[in-house]
Amino acid sequence: VQNKSATALYQKSLEWIKKNYKSPDDVIITTVENDYIRFRGIANNLRCWKLVSYACSDVQYETEITFKDGKFKFEILNFEEKDKDPFNDFRTYWKNINALFYTNNKTLYNKDGELKKQYVGYINKIPSYFNNLNSELKSYIEESSQQKNDW
Repeated sequence: VQNKSATALYQKSLEWIKKNYKSPDDVIITTVENDYIRFRGIANNLRCWKLVSYACSDVQYETEITFKDGKFKFEILNFEEKDKDPFNDFRTYWKNINALFYTNNKTLYNKDGELKKQYVGYINKIPSYFNNLNSELKSYIEESSQQKNDW
């Protein structure tokens, strides 16, 4: 983001989180002013796979945005899915699924290293979700500096 200081990027990113998340004080994990923001979000039905029919689960993610003059880095640090407790149908918990994205994971890939057919959709859907989120943040930063307070 040309001509933007790390301070301006930090402020606009914090503002974006506060405008786009229902409870920003709950989703912001930590901040170091003008350096980084770490926050947690939930994407409904993001992880889907096909067995007989489609099954989907909610995903909780932890993101860190770091800042330097003229640029920011949007990085996913942790990835968990909502799962049912096998011993209690009414209780759910967040299960870490970071390992699913390793190319040697036997759940997603066959012995030849090719992605199994039932997972093709979600392997594309997940990066697309985060790329869109990153693009929304960048657009917000760029547009908010161009808008005038003319009401």
